[in-house]
Amino acid sequence: MSSPTFGRILTALITPFGSDGSVDLDVAQQLARRLVDEGNEGLVVCGTTGAIAQAVELPQVIYDIPVRTGRKVSSEVLLRLAHDEKNVIGLKDAAANPAETARVIREAPADFEVYSGDDGLTLPLLSVGAVGTIGVATHWTAPDHVDMFAALESGNLAAATAINQRMLPSFAFETGDLTPNPIPSKAMMRTLGFEVGQCRLPLGDAPAGLEDEARRIYAELVSARG
Repeated sequence: MSSPTFGRILTALITPFGSDGSVDLDVAQQLARRLVDEGNEGLVVCGTTGAIAQAVELPQVIYDIPVRTGRKVSSEVLLRLAHDEKNVIGLKDAAANPAETARVIREAPADFEVYSGDDGLTLPLLSVGAVGTIGVATHWTAPDHVDMFAALESGNLAAATAINQRMLPSFAFETGDLTPNPIPSKAMMRTLGFEVGQCRLPLGDAPAGLEDEARRIYAELVSARG
């Protein structure tokens, strides 16, 4: 497996807030150090959307997340951007359609890099040609992702599948109908000692019991690592 431009395991970083709603840069630095120490090869800070490909020369990664935007970026648009915009070098794919992702990978330039933007679909997307993940659960599952990638690189699909399965409760925990991301991720990091605060409105505070659930999820994950 070749080395992608931004690395293979990246985390879309939660934003730590103080009690007054201000950004806590000290905690952000602490969190970043932990993520790097646990195997993250890149951090996505202030990920956003915007028509900026022609305004800067920096490499750009398109983020396709229909569940948040209400509309999928069509494969035709993705492919046109991949071929026509030299600094559009990749895609964070959260569209949940591995078959269509495979088509994009096949028809895009050879150096166009697709990342999974859906933690539960990272392993399936890797199987059709994705190069890595830009995750959320990777705030606490990075060591498991490192092991899963190593298993894939060695050709041990059974081991990679087993590692993916032990992360499934974390993937299910990271977002829900009543607790959309990043409410659960912030709850998890608070239980791990990071004073990241609550979410700003319109998301608001975590409901009672979420941190207890986070502790259970993490304890089971660590236990399953053996």
